[in-house]
Amino acid sequence: MKIKREIPSLYQPKVKKPHGCLGGLLAFLFAIFLILSVTLVNLNLTILNSKFWKGWLVENNAYVKMKDYVLPEIFSGLSFQMMPGGGEVPEADDPRGNMVPRVNVRDIDGDDVEDFEKDFQEGSFSGESSPISAEYANKISEALQDAVTVEWLQRQAEGAIDSGFAWLNGKEPLSIELDLSPFIGKFEKVFEEAAAVQFEELPTCEKGTSDDYMKLIVETQCKPAGFSFAEMQKQFEKENPSGIGFGQIPNKYVIDEEQFQKWVAPKQASDMKGSKTPFYLRLLQDPPRVVKLIRIAMYVSIAACVALMILLLVIYRKKLSWQLSIAWKSILSPAVTIFVFSAITYFSIGLLP
Repeated sequence: MKIKREIPSLYQPKVKKPHGCLGGLLAFLFAIFLILSVTLVNLNLTILNSKFWKGWLVENNAYVKMKDYVLPEIFSGLSFQMMPGGGEVPEADDPRGNMVPRVNVRDIDGDDVEDFEKDFQEGSFSGESSPISAEYANKISEALQDAVTVEWLQRQAEGAIDSGFAWLNGKEPLSIELDLSPFIGKFEKVFEEAAAVQFEELPTCEKGTSDDYMKLIVETQCKPAGFSFAEMQKQFEKENPSGIGFGQIPNKYVIDEEQFQKWVAPKQASDMKGSKTPFYLRLLQDPPRVVKLIRIAMYVSIAACVALMILLLVIYRKKLSWQLSIAWKSILSPAVTIFVFSAITYFSIGLLP
């Protein structure tokens, strides 16, 4: 009796695994949406989170650094512009070395004192301005530095952050109020004292001089006969009812949506060819819309991740092990790594309430 032996063929056709290509494609899409979801979640928990910015400013000692380093530079620059020379270093032989450069000025024709007094009463006099002495410019800088405290900086910054994010989240219209009262009073006091002292030291005018544009006070290179500094102030306020004089500087500076649009939407943007505003400019002019789109994208990405994970589990329901497929393992491992790393980052920066 002969026994037949079947020799297995070396070229047997390969049996295709069901759902192999589909599973690989779904795993790839799952990884893409998972990475996108993690990125958008981190974005919402950091850059788009008011608590993150408050904590970051405190942890980095930003308010102390601003008071000790940034503001002194700003105030020093301000006082330097007020000093004789207006921030320009004059030449040694420059006769203007002790005078502020003249800006937008014109002289009244005629040297007659009576004509000047008439022009002064009618509010039509104009000319050159005199500088604030270096002594008082430094006093103004010191007064501003003394008035600004770390606590004041933190209150203003956190108030601005809260108001800004309330607007970005669509809860309230934009209204960021900065309280200027701590140093407005000191600034006015020192500035008025400097102007009054300088005014009294000026020679009597033979012709009228003052600035063309509205300033805090009318500064002159000489003083009109018979007029005190207080009378000059009143005359200026009378001539410029819409101007700002001493004691009239507002204690609050408000940033609203109109002001914001002036900053982010300059006139040249509206002068572009065609009547349709480019998409990127529309987004720039409407930050709450951008935030809303980011959050919608985050929710959609998370939903897509959940749906794709369910589909993958259904496809590989009989092979729930680490031997599912090369595509599944190669995609799942880095995705899980990214997720774990993002979670560690989230907890490490202390964003949880």
